[in-house]
Amino acid sequence: METEAIQLVEGALRDPDSLVRQTAAAELGQMKAREAIPSLKTAMDDAAGEVAFAAAKALWDMGDRSGRDLIEDVLTGQQSTSESSGRDGFQRSIWRSAGASPRIAMQNPYACSNGPQPATRVGQ
Repeated sequence: METEAIQLVEGALRDPDSLVRQTAAAELGQMKAREAIPSLKTAMDDAAGEVAFAAAKALWDMGDRSGRDLIEDVLTGQQSTSESSGRDGFQRSIWRSAGASPRIAMQNPYACSNGPQPATRVGQ
């Protein structure tokens, strides 16, 4: 059953709708679907930047660092974008999918990670 579910989600990486492809890539990462790694690597070349980022993040979540350059480029603002979304729109959507805004991320580099948060003092 799990293999069938993974294959179904993996097939959605080829959907004409970029939101479906982005969601599929993110879900494969959540599922830790290692058998989908080749498809996720292909999805990093998707014309929609959001899909490429979701695929790179999914790979990262599974321990595959092949999307590291893409993730770093997006987070540092060096990622080239498609003409349809424009640089600002692309970056805003990436920050939303990472769960933060650029302003918050610059103030707190841990804002976009699922890792441990730095300790802060309350009331001082």
